Amino acid sequence: MESATKGLKVIGIAASPRGQSNSTALLKAALKGVESQGITTRILELIKYNVLQCMGCNICVHDGKCRLVDDMYDLYPEVSAADGILFATPIYFYSLPGFAKIFIDRFQLYWVKKYVLKEKMSCRGLGAMIAVAGTKGEKVFLPSELTLKYFFDSLCLEQYQSLTFREVGPMGEFEVTAPMKQQAEKYGKQYAKILKQHLLNK
Repeated sequence: MESATKGLKVIGIAASPRGQSNSTALLKAALKGVESQGITTRILELIKYNVLQCMGCNICVHDGKCRLVDDMYDLYPEVSAADGILFATPIYFYSLPGFAKIFIDRFQLYWVKKYVLKEKMSCRGLGAMIAVAGTKGEKVFLPSELTLKYFFDSLCLEQYQSLTFREVGPMGEFEVTAPMKQQAEKYGKQYAKILKQHLLNK
């Protein structure tokens, strides 16, 4: 059974515009937990990539390819091949940062491949959100969870439960505490265990 889960890879997507951010710190702690289960990980910091916005041209509807030329052609194969994705983000006005949504919109071509062109896709892994918000609104994470649900679906990933923290850095200060990092690491460890079991059942 263990051989069926060898060589697994989880991609951590850091969606904060700040290099030393709360959400990225939590992502790194979660990935440490994932690695403790023998799974390879890598972080992609979106702010470091040149990603153009989707133009809604619908050219991808014909051949499943995007006409825009940018760093997405380096990101597409790595993200789509991942067995799991942890998407870490701050919450801005009850949503994702703008450039993170631009990144997600560019996966329209994968939605096209799956639902329009009916290409056969390997539906195996799990995607999950790690998020921090400066406020304590009851539904502050819901819009982003819904966006990510359909992002994961376009990549044939099922959505795993989110890890969220309210009232973190309301004025931009770095406020992730040691207990929060420990919680994130524990979350990553549990996510990895569930991912392995999920893949064994496929």
